[in-house]
Amino acid sequence: MQTRRPRSLTNSATSRSAAVVLGVLIGASSGCGTNMREIDERTERTLLDAANDVSGDTIAPRTRSSALYEGDPLAPDYPERYRPPTTNPAADDLRYESLEPTAETLDAVAERVEAAGRPPRDAVQLDLRGAIRFAIDNSVEYLNAEEQYIIVALSLIIEQHRWEPRPFNLTEVGFDALGNDGRFQRTLRVANELGVTQRLPYGGEVAATMVVDMTTRMDNFLGENNTSQGAELLLEAAIPFLRGSGIAAREELIQRSRDLIYAARTFEEFRRRFCFDLVGDYLDLVLAQQEIANAKRQVESSRQVDRREDALVRAGRQPPFQADLAKQNTLFAINRLARLEELYRVAVDNFKVRLGMDPTTPVVIEPVKLDLPLPSVSPGDAVRTAMDLRLDLQTIGDRVEDARRRVDVASNKILPSLDLVLEGVIPTDNQFGRFSGLNVQPSDGRYRAAAVFGAPLDRVIERAELRQEQIRYEQSIRNERLARDDAAVEVRTSLRAIELSRFSLLLQEQNVAIAINREASIAAAPDRASARDRTEALDQRREAEDQRDRAQIDLQVAILAYLLSSGQFRVSPDGLLMPIPGLRGTEVIGTLPEDVEASAPPLDGAVPEPGVVLPPTDPTGADGNFPVEIQPIAPPTEPPPAVDPTSVPPASGQDPGE
Repeated sequence: MQTRRPRSLTNSATSRSAAVVLGVLIGASSGCGTNMREIDERTERTLLDAANDVSGDTIAPRTRSSALYEGDPLAPDYPERYRPPTTNPAADDLRYESLEPTAETLDAVAERVEAAGRPPRDAVQLDLRGAIRFAIDNSVEYLNAEEQYIIVALSLIIEQHRWEPRPFNLTEVGFDALGNDGRFQRTLRVANELGVTQRLPYGGEVAATMVVDMTTRMDNFLGENNTSQGAELLLEAAIPFLRGSGIAAREELIQRSRDLIYAARTFEEFRRRFCFDLVGDYLDLVLAQQEIANAKRQVESSRQVDRREDALVRAGRQPPFQADLAKQNTLFAINRLARLEELYRVAVDNFKVRLGMDPTTPVVIEPVKLDLPLPSVSPGDAVRTAMDLRLDLQTIGDRVEDARRRVDVASNKILPSLDLVLEGVIPTDNQFGRFSGLNVQPSDGRYRAAAVFGAPLDRVIERAELRQEQIRYEQSIRNERLARDDAAVEVRTSLRAIELSRFSLLLQEQNVAIAINREASIAAAPDRASARDRTEALDQRREAEDQRDRAQIDLQVAILAYLLSSGQFRVSPDGLLMPIPGLRGTEVIGTLPEDVEASAPPLDGAVPEPGVVLPPTDPTGADGNFPVEIQPIAPPTEPPPAVDPTSVPPASGQDPGE
């Protein structure tokens, strides 16, 4: 319902009264701006209610209103608004400083590369828990997800307010001049319209408006009184009975309310996947540390082989090419180590950017590893769990209901219109002449009631819109079926990934044992092994250790992926994986132990049959409720005595390059 504009005025009032009333109106209007603090408080309550509706484990995002740009309602204009400046110098204006070639030894270059990756003493010690907490406060991804959730909540608040009483006030100040044979009667007019509108629950609107008119004539050459004041109370209502009634009138409110629940689910799904991705990225960095440690041991072992072969050549017991082969393998190992260290530094910088951390901030990644038990579940049970628990599937199912409701609303638009219109105009008492005040007299009012019928002569657009919504409804049904099928495939794939990772881990553990035995055999009979035999043994051990470390991380990530795909991944308010019944262990984030000697893995480890999900290796407690276990990474297996390595894995707070 449109608010009524102030009508043309013919009454008058004194100039003093007009000035006083005008001042009051201006003062009142300047103090009725929206209180942003009230908006923020209502937004927080709305978000909290939505989070509680989804689950007690979900959280409501922070509004962070103090950091928002407040806006300038009367912002100045300037030329750069239309033509923003561009910095793009020509090629002749650029300068490139080239480095003069100098003679450098290989060891000097290697030392410089290694020193570049060595963190300073004030580097930030970053563990998995701290990384996730920092990301929740600073990550661009997380902040954007929070704000998108808040925007949906504000959309609901806007729509809810449309269904609340909405007061309005319109003030008009005008100047009229009426000509008469060259003379003009000048009139100053002031009018104010104060009212309130209210939408009805199932269609229609009511409004009550008080209109006050005051004028002051600047001259009275016609001999008339130059002051007047009057007021009227207007009551209006329009109630639909066919088109635009029922849920069709409340469609926007219904959809905005449901969208907030969808946003709460989406935000919770994001938090879970965000935590999962950060854990995966962090474990990739830990794996890179292990690969660097393995590469360092290979470099040192290759140097020992290089020195041994060089001594044998000088003694005349080996041909010179054997020493060249050993030296070549050492150079390859040094080059690979330098490449791994550079890739690690780039990965750390990318990880810091994802956390929202300044990329120039030096950090030390603390090595950790997860120790999650293997799930004992059939594919059918896992799929049924996902169908029941996954929030995205619940939202897709609810959107089918949205599409069905929109078909109903589109059908309502085809109906003829039948509205009940009620109007009432109650003037003020005119017994006081031109000064009627605000004393309204219902007995002197004008009232009207009418039924307005609109025949559906032209509904081509509405019928086309109905057909659109019917097609979208069928699409939503197919999309829900497709989403459930995709989710079932994802769950079964995650279970097979666990089996494959476990199978690969057992194989790679045996490969490491075989490589260690080969080195031990060469050390037991050094004269029967060539330089190629020694270098190949070092390469195979390093590759086997890398594959074993990768398989260990892949297995843990695969278990987390199964929890995520089946809807069982739970994240605490600070972003860490929450314990669920059956997920055993205690959380320990530690450093690499330097005084623990690990034995070689056995060669007779059991290998699972394809298609079989391994049961948990350790029993759970009585109630089965355990948090996640995070254990320190075990040190690498000691090499054979003939190798005599001097390199050790990095300790906590120490970069792999040290």
